[in-house]
Amino acid sequence: MNSKVKTLREPHEASKARIGRVTENMLLYHEVLYVHTLGCDNRMKQQVKLLWLIIMVSCVIFGGCTTSKSDKDKFIGSWEGTYSWAGNLTRRVPTTITFFSDGTYSATLPLIRDNGTWDITNGALMKTADSNPAVAYAYSFSNNNQSLILTSSPKNDQWNLTKQ
Repeated sequence: MNSKVKTLREPHEASKARIGRVTENMLLYHEVLYVHTLGCDNRMKQQVKLLWLIIMVSCVIFGGCTTSKSDKDKFIGSWEGTYSWAGNLTRRVPTTITFFSDGTYSATLPLIRDNGTWDITNGALMKTADSNPAVAYAYSFSNNNQSLILTSSPKNDQWNLTKQ
């Protein structure tokens, strides 16, 4: 039978190695349990099979899973780029913004220093300057999370940033 399987995402090398170790460990446990069941009655064999199942599930759950970086973690750090007001992409000014892990930020534009708090709420970046109301920004990461575009609503201000 000819069937082609399409891989949607290639696992990282560390994940491949971890999965390989998990598979080796599962085979080793299986061999040990098989040898121990050679002289056992049916009830004991069932108990060993149940133990084997528990071990396999534990190996898959704890050894074969990786976690991806949360969106909040992607923001943390210093970013440089340009800022444009109200969708006027021809008038861009240089800017630097740093998102800190404690939920604060510091931004610098020509003649302006902006500090406040930030958070991710309902899939949007909520940025609150010290003396202003919160502004919601749609965000988009690209280039392996090294590029970031923030677009405010409803004013349509835009930040085009690169991680430093």
